[in-house]
Amino acid sequence: MILVFANAKGGSGKTTLTLATAGEAEARGMRTLVVDLDVQGNATEHLIGTGDPLRPAGDGGKAIYRTIMDGDPLAAVTVRPTLDLVPAGPRTQSLADELNRIAGNPVHVVAGAFDRLRTAFHDVTREYDLVVIDTPPSEQSHGLLDCMMVVADSVVIPTKVSRDDVTGAVKLLQRLAGLDRLEIEYARPLGAVLVSAPTGASRIEARAEQDLELITRHIPLFETRIRYRPAPISEASRRHQTLQQLLASLPTNAERLRNIRTGGGGASAEHLTRDSAEKAVREHADLFDEMMDRYHAEVPA
Repeated sequence: MILVFANAKGGSGKTTLTLATAGEAEARGMRTLVVDLDVQGNATEHLIGTGDPLRPAGDGGKAIYRTIMDGDPLAAVTVRPTLDLVPAGPRTQSLADELNRIAGNPVHVVAGAFDRLRTAFHDVTREYDLVVIDTPPSEQSHGLLDCMMVVADSVVIPTKVSRDDVTGAVKLLQRLAGLDRLEIEYARPLGAVLVSAPTGASRIEARAEQDLELITRHIPLFETRIRYRPAPISEASRRHQTLQQLLASLPTNAERLRNIRTGGGGASAEHLTRDSAEKAVREHADLFDEMMDRYHAEVPA
């Protein structure tokens, strides 16, 4: 299964969902690949970051450029035994530029090119149970985003509780509608997932309901809503871990209090409660189950 998270607007929660979904799949024993296609490389920095903003992690996006544009074998970084990463970086922008150029060709040329890319991408990722793709906003590369919509089996659209995010989701749906004219296979929308503020957002959510109707006319919302929890996300990023790995490494609340009293426990994140990490992991596990149920319901046995 190749799953892409996409929204035409940046900052909608794509990277967080990409990493949490990959972490959940890896925790369940699935051989998993994260493909980072955002030139900012946030997913790459999270998983294998160098800590140096002037020195990009991994290969800077060179390998995925060569795979997509030249048909080279896929070159991935092993993060954990069953979790691999294809990094992003400066070269990812070159890939975006090339795909923008392809997308500017006549329809039959674009259709043929994207169809070949879909076949090739499925071939080079065949060994994985789940491939999760993090994408840029469409303003950065409409060609790259369209290409990923074509190579993926399914797309999930994250949106925050804001009109701009909902508008970005609608623009993404419009791009999917535009792919119909190519008359080739492309990602089926599994639904939209609401990524909410951590607390005190009930009024904002209420005002967003009317905007969300613009999405739900076309695709359903997932029942699971993801609360953005900055503490476990930032700590997982600092440690280059998935949320699931972070939770496994945290002491229980009783152990944490004992360590605080005794001064033991090393350099644990005292600002981070295990409850917050548990809630984050549980929400993403519930969303993962929903996504898999919807995917398998649509795929013929």
